[in-house]
Order: sequence, then C-alpha cells, then structure tokens
Amino acid sequence: MSDNTIKNIGIKVSGDLLSRENVYDFARDKAIKHHVVAIIEGDTDINNALIKAGYEPAFDKDGRRITETEEERNIIRQTLQSNTIFAQNRFLGTGVIAKPSFLDYAEVLCLTNGDDFITTVMYIGYDELYVLTDPSKIKDEQKKFKDYPKIKIIPISETAKDIAKRKNCPNWQSNFTTKDFAQEKNCTVWQLTFDDGTTESIAVESCVWPLSETEGWLVKDDIVTDTFLDLEDPNFSYEKYFGKKVVAQTQLYT
Repeated sequence: MSDNTIKNIGIKVSGDLLSRENVYDFARDKAIKHHVVAIIEGDTDINNALIKAGYEPAFDKDGRRITETEEERNIIRQTLQSNTIFAQNRFLGTGVIAKPSFLDYAEVLCLTNGDDFITTVMYIGYDELYVLTDPSKIKDEQKKFKDYPKIKIIPISETAKDIAKRKNCPNWQSNFTTKDFAQEKNCTVWQLTFDDGTTESIAVESCVWPLSETEGWLVKDDIVTDTFLDLEDPNFSYEKYFGKKVVAQTQLYT
C-alpha cells in the first residue's frame, strides 16, 4: 500500500473522552487524507442510566455487558445513540463518521462490546485502528490489545481548556489559572531554570520530582496551555524538548 492510498481508519472513543478536544483534533487530522470512522462508546453513561432505571449493571468474565430485559437493551441503545449524536455534531464538516458500538443484524439488536467490535469486525476490514484512552489507562489498554498489532493505543489527556469548560468557566484563558489547574488535577507546577538563565513552567501530574511523572502541560503567563508533554515517553527529556539543560527546578504550586 503506497503512502498516497486512501486508508480506512477506525477509531474507538470512550464516552468519558467525548468532552476532550484532542479527540476531535486527532480524528480530524486523520480524515484530511483518509476515510475515518469513530466508534463511540459510553460505559459510564450506560451504567448511570441503568442504575437510574433500577437495574444493576452486570458483566461476564470477559467484560461483556449482560442484559436480561428488552428495557435494559433499549436503555443501552438510547445512551449510545445520544453519545454518538453528540460526537456527530462535533465532527460536522470534517468527514469523520461517528457510529455507536452496537449492531442491528437482521433486525436483532446486538450490543457489541467496543473492544470486541474493534478486534473482530473492524480488524478484518480497516487498514489502521486506534484506541483513544485516558493516559492513566494506557498500560491496561496495551495489555488488552497486545495480540492485535494493527491496533495502536493513543493517550488523550484532559487539557486546561477542557477542564475550564467542564467547570463552566467561559473565558478559560484569563480565568483558569495555573493554581486552579493544579488543584483540579491534583498535580504539581514546577519552574525549570536552564543553563542560559531562562525559565519555563510546567504542570505535571506528580508530587515527586522527577519520579512518577505521567503527563504534563506547558505554562505561559500563569496559564496552563494545551501543549501536552508526554512524560511517560522513554524518549522524552526536558533538555531535548526545550533545547537546553535544566540546572534547577522550583515547586510553585501543588
């Protein structure tokens, strides 16, 4: 397959990620040159809807959802359709197709687990497959899909802008400060001093420098930006990223 070939690309999106802007950026970038289908899930929303209706969410040993009544299945269908409509509205004009993670086969509703969907139906026909997940779940997802080399796991972090929207802060760039972000994400903000005397600030989800870091964000003028730093990447280093050596670090907020 040449680089110029239009590929069929499948992206599995957890319902918990639907408010994160980086989900849509990732899919839009792929859709510039390729055919992209996003499979939309919603486990948390489904569980909440079932509990509200008086049902206890149940799963088998492989993590597949167990249902006993038509009402339960309809609740699941409606929840997934609602999440999918939300994603479809966000993808308008981008070429990305959003579909729910279930099948209607011969007029029978088949509530297919999203993981099963991407490892069976989509694995057969798609050229590239991606699972978008919260950075805290990367290792679990890598273990789950280790026997499926076509599937790549992509961390989607919650940015300062995402959190500001969730907290109903309309003008996030002026109102959502670094200290607010540190408290919300339970992270630490550090100031890096370089060998040329300049400084940079970063917010990291870690309370011990420089150990246990998982993800970080660049800070400018006391505002956490959407510039994400993948601190778990073994190839990442501050010296490589900033192009100069760190000689000191000072904790600003925690």
